[in-house]
Amino acid sequence: MKEEKPVLVVHPQIGSVGGSEFKLSVLLELLTMDLGLKTVLVTHEVFPVSKLNEVLGTEIKYENLEVVNLKFPRRFASSLSYLKWARISKFAKKNANKFSLIVSGYNPLLDVEGTVSFVGDVTFATIGRSSILRELVYKVVNFVFGLRGEISRNNIIISNSKFSAKVIKDYLGLDSVVIYSPVFVASDPDEVPWEEREEGFVYLGRISREKKVLEIIDAMRSLRERGYDLHLHIIGTGHDKKYLEEVKGNCSGEWCIMEGAKYGKEKEEILLRHKFGINLCEIETFGISVAEQASLGEIVFVADSGGQVEIVEDEILRIKNKENFIKKFEILVRNKDKIEEIRGKLKKKIVEYHKDTFKKKVKEILKPYIEYGKVSDSGGN
Repeated sequence: MKEEKPVLVVHPQIGSVGGSEFKLSVLLELLTMDLGLKTVLVTHEVFPVSKLNEVLGTEIKYENLEVVNLKFPRRFASSLSYLKWARISKFAKKNANKFSLIVSGYNPLLDVEGTVSFVGDVTFATIGRSSILRELVYKVVNFVFGLRGEISRNNIIISNSKFSAKVIKDYLGLDSVVIYSPVFVASDPDEVPWEEREEGFVYLGRISREKKVLEIIDAMRSLRERGYDLHLHIIGTGHDKKYLEEVKGNCSGEWCIMEGAKYGKEKEEILLRHKFGINLCEIETFGISVAEQASLGEIVFVADSGGQVEIVEDEILRIKNKENFIKKFEILVRNKDKIEEIRGKLKKKIVEYHKDTFKKKVKEILKPYIEYGKVSDSGGN
């Protein structure tokens, strides 16, 4: 009997474990455990794939998974993203006939057709509209890897928000299916009642300039100066050492706590103890940390842009600037009915971000491949 070809999954980098890695981990769980498919993961491995189940609570069947680690200098982990993207695109293009299906876990590949591609961010949609220097870099990298650097129209693209889908449509003229990224929390948000939670904020995510962590600290300081006895926990880490030191230098009072990277129960305990969350990044394509915080009962203020507004929805949580944030916070904390209304809406909304919802919708996308023999469903759900 002819041996069945495995599924190829590619991802540019398994870095500090976050939303992108969790979505990939759930995807691998679906393929290797639920569908019982032999799967090959090609990536630049910074965080060990072998520990994803332990850290993220997933159930990847490692007997069905082979990991091909494309070595990459660790000091360049947060940079040269286009080079990593081109490198895995070249691998997929060169080896396409060895696999039954190619799935990109983070953005469509270059010059590769017939893939199922999950959107991680929308930077790929703006290629061709960047600075002259950046476009020159793209051309050089493409030349080195023998690529045209084109996004094929013959792919299934899965966007992580309506915002992402609109950007891709506007810039590339490509349609995509919207499936919200999965969020995993083990705790019950009602475990700690609202009245027993601390009057504080939590920022959860990567510590980098686009996340505007310094601006978050400044906003908290302004609220404290207005008489609010608030504190701030910053959960996360980052590769930009200079910016990380700036954040540490500004987070110097007893009310500002640098937690570093936290996972699992330890992270959830911090979120459960607090009433509020905040994320001021203006280019979030989805905002998985926002969804995670909302799933654990926090009311999260977000920048009024990107996919994160689809999570919080309510206008009072959508921030335009620091003054707007202070005004909205003061209105909200004086209105208990509004707080209960928002918490009720968020509780209903978070069902969309459960990993089982994600897997069910992705399985529907893969159904034609399964039914027509390109890959076979050998067990599971």
